[in-house]
Amino acid sequence: MRNLSRVLPMLCVLFAAMPLLGCHRDEQAAQDSTRRFVDAIRAGNHAALLETLTAKGRQSMADVDFAEKEIGDYSLGEATIDGDEATVPVIGKKAGADKRFAVKLHREEGQWRVHSMALPADGSYAALSVDFENPETSIAEFMRRAGQQAGEIFQQLGKGLGEAMKGFSEGFQKATQQVKPAAPPGK
Repeated sequence: MRNLSRVLPMLCVLFAAMPLLGCHRDEQAAQDSTRRFVDAIRAGNHAALLETLTAKGRQSMADVDFAEKEIGDYSLGEATIDGDEATVPVIGKKAGADKRFAVKLHREEGQWRVHSMALPADGSYAALSVDFENPETSIAEFMRRAGQQAGEIFQQLGKGLGEAMKGFSEGFQKATQQVKPAAPPGK
């Protein structure tokens, strides 16, 4: 009986900690899947990349071959788990600068599989989501945003050209006002 009074509190602590231990394993598994995904991209290993994707992602991306060998060393942030969805932040080095993105995963048949990536805005482009299950939506979104950005660029270019033409016109008017026509010869 005395041993039971010592063992019982330890069992209670162990049972109370079990959900936390499971959560940590879930986070680690999501990070491991993300690591395999990024490593496959860096290596240009299409077959390994497909293995990390959801079933729908594998089907959609089967004929798409891409590699991002410019990403050097990288680190993974803490996985955020919400039911069967997980997000793992990634910080990679590209051309000496940090490149941040997030890998989004879905639990499929008990394993974490990548379904999309979120690329944040960096000043040269707006935030973009790359959906491996529905790549056509990613392309459409990219084109829509590229069109918006091109429109903004042309609008600014038009304003700049308008100001330049206005300045040229004003300068030309001042120059012509200062130059007096010469008197015709013989008068």
